[in-house]
Amino acid sequence: EQGTFPNESEWSTQGDGEWALTTERAQSGIYSIKSPDFLDLGDLTPRTSNVTLVTGNDWGPGYLVFSILGGVNMPFDGLVYFVNGESRGQVTDMTDFRNRRLQLPPGSNTITWSYRYNPVDIEVFPPIPPGRIGAA
Repeated sequence: EQGTFPNESEWSTQGDGEWALTTERAQSGIYSIKSPDFLDLGDLTPRTSNVTLVTGNDWGPGYLVFSILGGVNMPFDGLVYFVNGESRGQVTDMTDFRNRRLQLPPGSNTITWSYRYNPVDIEVFPPIPPGRIGAA
C-alpha cells in the first residue's frame, strides 16, 4: 500500500470521471479507491467510470483476490467487473466490504471495474436510499 494510485503503470482510470485514492473507508490498511460521485453533479445524465488493472506478460496463472464495497443500488447505479472484456460479476446493495476472487490465465490480463451511474437512463429518480455510498 503505497498511496500512489493511479500513478503506477499497471493502473488507469477513464470515463466520465476518475476513480480516486481515499482514506474514507478501507477493508485493510489505510487506502482504498473510490468511484466518482456523479450524483453531486445535479443531473441524471448516464455516466460511466472505469478503473483498470493490467497484469504483466510475466504473470503466471492464479487468482486475483480483492475486497469490494458496492454500495450501489439499481436503478440509480451499478458496478460490474470484467476480465479481458468478459463480465465476471456485478455487485449491488452492499453495506460492508466483501472479498472476491477472479481466476486469471498466465500472461497479460485486463481487469476492469466499471461504475455506471443511471445506467437505465431514467428521467426522474425515486428517493435515494439512505446510506448510498457508491463503489469502493
